[in-house]
Parts: sequence; structure tokens; C-alpha cells
Amino acid sequence: MITGLAGAVFYLYQGYIEPSATFNVTWTMTLLLAAVIGGIRTEEGPIFGTIIVVFLYFLLARYAGYSFLIQGGILVGIMLLSPQGVAGVLRRIRVYRSLAGVFGIR
Repeated sequence: MITGLAGAVFYLYQGYIEPSATFNVTWTMTLLLAAVIGGIRTEEGPIFGTIIVVFLYFLLARYAGYSFLIQGGILVGIMLLSPQGVAGVLRRIRVYRSLAGVFGIR
């Protein structure tokens, strides 16, 4: 329901609807990038992923021709280096710190 409302508000703001804008590979890439970067199967993952994707959107705006290539490289890198995404990395850091506090490790 929330996704439908967001889409309706977006297209009301845009002023027109056309199939080429709606069913574009940009939307699929953005959603996939946010889910994978944030962390799949976590509650906070999509939030972290969305923040990072919005930041990347503004950062890569001047590289319009290479934006998808850079985003694809980031996506593959995250999938290979940290399949759990940012949320998984933060969870591992939190567990490590709690275990280090229990055992007195610095």
C-alpha cells in the first residue's frame, strides 16, 4: 500500500505518465541496488540501502553515461565482499564489540 501511494504521489508530482518512464531499467537497478547494499533479509537493510543509493545518485549525477556501469560495479563488489550488505556488516561489528567487552579484548 505504501509503495502504491509513493508511486501515485511521484507521478502526480511529475505531471504525466508514460510507459517508457514507468517500466525503465533505472527503477529495477535502483531497487536492486538498495536491497543488496542495505542487506537482504533484514529490517533495517532497505533503509540503509536507500540512504546510500540516494547519496550515490547525487554523487554520480555528473557521470550520466557511466552511472549504470559504476552502480553495477558497486553492486557486484558488495555481493562478493559482503553478501549481507551494510546491515550485516554493522551486525558483525556489534557482535564483535559485545564479545570483545565480555572477554576484555581491545
